[in-house]
Amino acid sequence: MLKFNYYKKADLLETHLLGAADIYDIISHYHYIESIISEHEELNVLIDCRGFKINVHPNDLDLILPKLSNIIGHIKYFKEAILVDLPQSTVIATMFQDKYLDLGKYKFRVFSTEDAARIWLGLA
Repeated sequence: MLKFNYYKKADLLETHLLGAADIYDIISHYHYIESIISEHEELNVLIDCRGFKINVHPNDLDLILPKLSNIIGHIKYFKEAILVDLPQSTVIATMFQDKYLDLGKYKFRVFSTEDAARIWLGLA
């Protein structure tokens, strides 16, 4: 389950994982982003998965590309930082980072501390 906090003035979406996540939770995260963005908007996303497992098979990461492509086509730039602290979640998040490294206006990075993630997002 996911909890969203959107701060339009700060161009910030905070997504908190409230239990284990599967590929459908990840897709719903991007579906929510599609519902809040407007043309030429800038968006920073902080995803907090600390303490919870991401139950995603690496091959399922391909299912996310259509949502990402649609968002990227309608936004000025889009940066996501994910906070992880469990080995399995770190592996999946790192595989996602490597897979979608070269999408132009989209940047994604894996972090273990909130301070580092906020600095990278330009929020600190």
